[in-house]
Amino acid sequence: MERPAGWLGPARAAAARRRRGMSFETTTLAVHRPHQSYNEWLFITLNAYIPSRARGECLSRARARSTGTATGRKGSMWAAVPAAAACDALGDDDEGVPLGPGQLPPRNAHLPPLHAEINISIIMIKGQLELEVSHARRVYGVNGEVPDSYVKCYLRDGDKWLHKRKTRVVRRTTEPHFKQTLKYLASEALGRTLVVMLWQRCWGFEHNLALGGAEIALDKLTLPQRTYGWYPLFPATSFAGDDGSPD
Repeated sequence: MERPAGWLGPARAAAARRRRGMSFETTTLAVHRPHQSYNEWLFITLNAYIPSRARGECLSRARARSTGTATGRKGSMWAAVPAAAACDALGDDDEGVPLGPGQLPPRNAHLPPLHAEINISIIMIKGQLELEVSHARRVYGVNGEVPDSYVKCYLRDGDKWLHKRKTRVVRRTTEPHFKQTLKYLASEALGRTLVVMLWQRCWGFEHNLALGGAEIALDKLTLPQRTYGWYPLFPATSFAGDDGSPD
């Protein structure tokens, strides 16, 4: 098998990371170069961060699913955080990742090793639910590029997605700072869950792409007190249903 330039064996990659004193939390992804295919970029990235026992399965999934998306209502395109589409078979990798306060993991879905996270705070005050969308980290586009991104929030009642709110678009960064507060009436929010979705803004005639999301059970929070937390984002495809996909 011909390997892309820059490939390192597992032992050499681990030794290089130790020499640099780097960890997963502080290491960025390999740069996606114009001449590289998505699978070549993914091969280099996974070689550096995923144990060798899981890498083969991950790459097999990448080849089969790297071009796959799902379509929601009104043509909204769904995708996964770059490695999510390739690595959602690694079900054991999300066991050590803490969920955010009140977060509900999607059924039959797993966190990929290279998942994005979003920092938010929630409080019920003066008859309104206030959601402060602060910032996100490890945000990459569906092809590994540095994306333009924004956040959409919904109240979910069973299969119904209600009362969409969204932030401004933050241009070309893997750590976007949104710093916006989105509000709902208390009567709209009670008895429902809150879904926070990260989206990639695509220009021209291309559809915007959902990168990942977190669903929060509001009844598990002490709403009169402000709750802060980091929420890992599950693959967006795990939130898409036949009739209940948000746009």
